[in-house]
Amino acid sequence: MCNASAFDKVFVSNIFETNKDRVKILGCKDVNYGGIGSNFPLNTLPDEIERMQPYYFPNENMSYGFITRGCIRNCYFCKVPKFEGKLRKVSDVWDIVKHDSVYFLDNNILAYDGCIEVFKWLYEHNIKCNFNQGLDYRLVTEEKLEWLSKLRYDDNYIFAFDDIKY
Repeated sequence: MCNASAFDKVFVSNIFETNKDRVKILGCKDVNYGGIGSNFPLNTLPDEIERMQPYYFPNENMSYGFITRGCIRNCYFCKVPKFEGKLRKVSDVWDIVKHDSVYFLDNNILAYDGCIEVFKWLYEHNIKCNFNQGLDYRLVTEEKLEWLSKLRYDDNYIFAFDDIKY
């Protein structure tokens, strides 16, 4: 439960169905629920909220964000295309990175036409990075692999195959 009586409006984003009934907002009459794990898939955040910079506590050293939303795939097990739609750019890398490390939340960064420019920018600025979703193996090219190998990558690269036949 969250006491939100000090706020005029509250936005709740939920990505896991198992959490859909766990968030209770009290004291605020204007509560907007969204996210692919909620019961309200048609609710989307306004652009000004979607593009807001996250608040970082002074001792934090990691940035978070999406360069793209959506996906080009339509995997039977995934809700992203249904709720986020086709792949589209939502931010520039330099708008996300506020620290020496960044954790990207993109669903399919290798499908983004500008991914090489993102990799180059991260390399040129010596940013430690991680793409938390599996990198789409079907979209791997020599150039993409070359740039990925140059990055100060935080952790192991994880490649998504999405089907055993791959």
